Amino acid sequence: MPATMRTRSRSAIVAIAPAALLAALVTHPFLPGRLPNDAAVAAAVAADTIRWGLVHLATGVASGLVILAFLAIRSYLRDAGEERFSAVGFPFIVIGSTLFTLLTGLEFAPLAAAEMGAGLADIAATQAALAPSEPVKLLETRSSRNY
Repeated sequence: MPATMRTRSRSAIVAIAPAALLAALVTHPFLPGRLPNDAAVAAAVAADTIRWGLVHLATGVASGLVILAFLAIRSYLRDAGEERFSAVGFPFIVIGSTLFTLLTGLEFAPLAAAEMGAGLADIAATQAALAPSEPVKLLETRSSRNY
């Protein structure tokens, strides 16, 4: 690939990725109240299932584009000889973008419920099933262990 073509494609992805992510986030249906608000999610999904699905699909694709944009930025830094921290930071960008894509993938559960003809209460129950009812205990206190 010629150098000018490579430079143009890198520049294009660096410009397109944040614009695609911004477009997906701006077109997301408004959810009133404080989240998690299962009833508001159910109402938004039932109101326009196509929009809900396309927005979350676009968000996942845009998150993948963000990975490519950071890869382009890392290649610019490598070409400039400044790759000390970009090599360490890039895996974290990939992990974060991948986890964000998985998070948007969870939003297809209420969409699937709506497409199956479920009512608002069932869609809200599907959304509620995605979140744990109580916080997960990651660390156990030393006093509660049995020795």
